[in-house]
Amino acid sequence: MVSKRRKIYFLLFLIFSILACSPADIVPIPAPTKSPTQKPPTHDVVIPDNCYKDGYQTFVAMGQNYCFAHPVGYYATEASKAENTELRYFNNTPLTNPTTIEELEAQVTAPLKVILLITSQPVADIESLEKLAIEGRPEGDKTEPFPWTLGSENALIRKEVKEDGGIETVAYFVYARHEKKYYTLQFQSLYSLSDRHSSATKLEELFFAVLETFTFIG
Repeated sequence: MVSKRRKIYFLLFLIFSILACSPADIVPIPAPTKSPTQKPPTHDVVIPDNCYKDGYQTFVAMGQNYCFAHPVGYYATEASKAENTELRYFNNTPLTNPTTIEELEAQVTAPLKVILLITSQPVADIESLEKLAIEGRPEGDKTEPFPWTLGSENALIRKEVKEDGGIETVAYFVYARHEKKYYTLQFQSLYSLSDRHSSATKLEELFFAVLETFTFIG
């Protein structure tokens, strides 16, 4: 009799134990599934090692598919757009922190004005690289461009010197063709005759750094 009663108590204990458990304890409810998030496509661009130079900054023009290294102290002006690049040099630290390109340019009072301007145009607009270099000469200038290289492409270089009211302008023009475009690099220095040495040094440093590292991407 006692044994039978114990069996009844044991069965009741099991029933109450099962009823005390929540449905989740018996059958786990799976977590709701989430739709995978679509990540926007990315385009990784590898910058060639040639565009880097120890102690120099690297400029990348993705719209024009080229890059190069230049000395520290140059900034891209507002004239730099998808088809153009303009870098200017300043040698004085601004007195205040400018918030716009206009404010920065307004504070640049240094006599040294070294500029790099890079433009491009379709090959169909010009008959040949030689004609592009010759047509760029000012009237009366018979200086012949001489051969050079720009990146992996053949190039032509022309030097131009002007003087007006004690202000001398020295410029180097580099012409090259890459695929379906002609590229013109203009290195220019505007300075008074009293600071000729400093400006010439800055211009030459920029000129050789850019030509040494200039690389077409793609």
